[in-house]
Amino acid sequence: MSSSSSPAMAAPINEVAALKTAFSLLLIGTVLSSCLIPILIALFVFSNASSRRRPVFWVNIASILLGLAEGGVNIYGVVHNMLSPNIPPLPGLVTALPALSTLVPFIAEFALVLRIIAVYPYTTTPRLKFAAILAPTVLCKVLRLAFLITFLVKFDAAVQGSVSSIADGEALWGIWEPRAVWILECIDNGYVSIVFIQRLRRKSITSEGVIRPRDALGRMVSQMRALFLIALSNFVFPVLLDIIILAIAFHTTSYDATSMVLYVDNYVTIISVVFATLWTSVSREHGQEEDPQTIALSTIYGASVPSSNSQRSESGPSP
Repeated sequence: MSSSSSPAMAAPINEVAALKTAFSLLLIGTVLSSCLIPILIALFVFSNASSRRRPVFWVNIASILLGLAEGGVNIYGVVHNMLSPNIPPLPGLVTALPALSTLVPFIAEFALVLRIIAVYPYTTTPRLKFAAILAPTVLCKVLRLAFLITFLVKFDAAVQGSVSSIADGEALWGIWEPRAVWILECIDNGYVSIVFIQRLRRKSITSEGVIRPRDALGRMVSQMRALFLIALSNFVFPVLLDIIILAIAFHTTSYDATSMVLYVDNYVTIISVVFATLWTSVSREHGQEEDPQTIALSTIYGASVPSSNSQRSESGPSP
């Protein structure tokens, strides 16, 4: 009797588990994507005409818009599966969700590459050194893009005429392409983080000679706080989440657990990169750009040195 009742009990349990996963994905997509709206407004409010002409500003805008699109597609997919579980969703929208979830961090990370180019300007950096610095991150991104395209082609072929995109995700989540993408993403972010932070640390050391003694302690504290905020927001959180995704991916093939962490990672990457831009913008509004280390930090805007400071350096040191 118990054996005959177990299939009947399994169906409600599976439905409850599916609803739990759906609500979790819906909550993550709704809350985090809605956070991007005030951040988008703040990005325009705290920027000026000069910063809006720089590439990193538009990279931030593109990553926010893609994050909003990812949230919209996620909400549609979850609501459709809950209200019409027996009606297949549009195949294009089903493929759009993994495409956006993998493209969003790819675009957002271009802001970090622009910062490396800003602190290692092409015009002043030896050509061989410039190429050696950018080669690892360019190679990682090319390989990631190739693996992403391969995975999306397989995913699109699998969801044609399918009823449940979650079931398709479960079937494809164990293949090697997504894991290769996450490994390369972790290596890429870690490398860019080390290069950028090391460059800022060297700028901090070389700029100590121009700090007046009475301001030395306060400037040093300000510089350490600046480096801490930049490292924490731009690099530490995204890299830690990349490691968590890798641990989950190699420990289990669960589509639910991995996709939830993946969504959170995408939005944390967007918010962290934009936060650094907003924080630097506010710092510049309060006049902190006079500090040599803050000038280095202003590379978040995509320019190595502000034009006003360049003119001052040509005319001589200010009194």
